[in-house]
Amino acid sequence: MEGTFLNTVWTVLQVLHDLFLWLLFGGSFYLFGLTIAALWREKRQEDTYCQSPVKNSFHHRFVLLIPAHNEEKGILGTIRSLQQLSYPKEQYRIVVISDNSDDKTTDIALQNSVTVLERFDPSKRGKGYALRFAFSHLLKDPSWDACVIIDADSVLSENTLQVLNSELNRGGSVFQLNDQIEPQSSSWSSEIIRLGFFLYNYIRPLGKSFLGLPVGLRGNGMCFRRSVIEIHPWEAFSLAEDLEYGLTLISKGEYPVFVPEATVLAKMPDNSRDAMSQRRRWELGRWPLLYHYSVQLLTRPTVKRMETVIDLFIPPLANFMLLLVSGFSLWALVILSTDLSLSHLTYAGVIWVTSISFLIGHLTLGLSSNRADSGLKKALNHAPRYVIWKMYVYFQAILKGREREWIRTRRR
Repeated sequence: MEGTFLNTVWTVLQVLHDLFLWLLFGGSFYLFGLTIAALWREKRQEDTYCQSPVKNSFHHRFVLLIPAHNEEKGILGTIRSLQQLSYPKEQYRIVVISDNSDDKTTDIALQNSVTVLERFDPSKRGKGYALRFAFSHLLKDPSWDACVIIDADSVLSENTLQVLNSELNRGGSVFQLNDQIEPQSSSWSSEIIRLGFFLYNYIRPLGKSFLGLPVGLRGNGMCFRRSVIEIHPWEAFSLAEDLEYGLTLISKGEYPVFVPEATVLAKMPDNSRDAMSQRRRWELGRWPLLYHYSVQLLTRPTVKRMETVIDLFIPPLANFMLLLVSGFSLWALVILSTDLSLSHLTYAGVIWVTSISFLIGHLTLGLSSNRADSGLKKALNHAPRYVIWKMYVYFQAILKGREREWIRTRRR
């Protein structure tokens, strides 16, 4: 009787192992496939902006929105970068949303001829509330056609509005710029996170766009045609408000398009301690959204909706690699201490090794991109330290609980 019970338990464990392994295999193959698609698009140079210009181009009028909470140290650089864009000055204006700020953010913006919308509501803190407040005012003004949202620590490439104007003339409605991080060779945490951004915010979306799939919104460098905000009012207030609103749009049939030709460059904290609360929000903010939007998207399944759900469940690269290496090590340990059949040993071993190879391929091939600089490759040296740091981030999240409001990340 006892032997039958143990055999049943062992069979269940094998089934769970196989299911877990095939899920990891599917995820690693997915990332590898997107990387191949991204490199193929680079090779063929099929970026829409590089094609022939749209005839009878219309110059759209833009609003550049900067949500800011106590950003007196960085807001001036962002404003000045926006004032130097290669686009007719009369066709765009800059609006700063000073949200619950008690420093000089508002004064600095006003001194530089920028429109300021001040908001004071300590009970409703967060970027989502700031954006809804801004749109409630801006939609009363008919003098703009599209808006671009930029973080208060960022700069745009000079061609941004030219590129977005061309995309709007082609009929697009929702866009995500190439959201990257400013190089800081003196900061290991900033450089390794920059590597993650490159793979997540450039390689993956580029592969998706080549395959005709929607991309996720990243918060920094989002662009919306006015009609999108009118039809789908901003009601995203979670810590991952960008992801939440992007999933809402996809569920409504509005598919964001990646625009790799224009870049938004943000500055990361140069100290790992200062980056910790920010990373906690990024990593954990999406989990409350997984179940709700997965069910919503799969209620009426299409290829684009199902791919969005798959992308939603892919763990961050460091976590994914840790899962694979830990799982493979545990599997090998069990193999050495038990007497499994050769057929199962061969099959599982091949899948484990192939899965790890696909994920390594995603990383190494991604770094062979035309846009990967030498600093990104050097950042790999910090990978072990970064994994340990992330484990500490999760440990802190368990102790402190999930961030629930907009807390400005300290920069030195």
